[in-house]
Amino acid sequence: MQYARLGKVLKKLDENKTLALGLYNLTNEMDFRKGYIAFAEAMERLVNKIRTAVIKEADIDKSYYMSRVVKVLDISVKKIDNGKIAITLPYLMPKRTSIDSDAYIIDPLSYALRMYVEQNKHEKFRNASVAIIFIHTPEDRRIIRDLDNIETHHVINIISTMLLVDDNLIDMGLFNRPGDYVHTEIIVSSKDKKNEEDEKKDKNA
Repeated sequence: MQYARLGKVLKKLDENKTLALGLYNLTNEMDFRKGYIAFAEAMERLVNKIRTAVIKEADIDKSYYMSRVVKVLDISVKKIDNGKIAITLPYLMPKRTSIDSDAYIIDPLSYALRMYVEQNKHEKFRNASVAIIFIHTPEDRRIIRDLDNIETHHVINIISTMLLVDDNLIDMGLFNRPGDYVHTEIIVSSKDKKNEEDEKKDKNA
């Protein structure tokens, strides 16, 4: 057995613990927020390192491991009314600036989307509308909608690649609503199909 990556993970775990404990010494609210984001991103990078260690050193099949991660993170992709596709994800963090720390969500989402496409023989949408809904509990009602969220951009990119013919033909809206727990819902619908249904209604009116 190999332990090179495991040793690096344990070292990073200690560093991140020190980073987290340092938050208790911050009295300025802005410094606290910045420090908390830095800690969160560090933990996300650590998750990616752990995945690599599991796959490489423990010789675990990546697809098998991703299928387990999808369940752990409660990621789901399913068809709902009128051919729409509903995607459930953990909450996508606002004010993200790092471009190398979101593989923790992109990798399992890619796996879940690929399984959906293969199992449902999905025909890619030519044009689509995408609604990103941030679900919050009453105590988390201050959750921020952030159009510059890098994590959101990367999620939309992978959804577009898997579900659309052309990722430039997409309308996107961001929304908030209360719920039982904090998470993100993404509804993807074909604008072409909606137009066809509207035309049928007009003809039958």
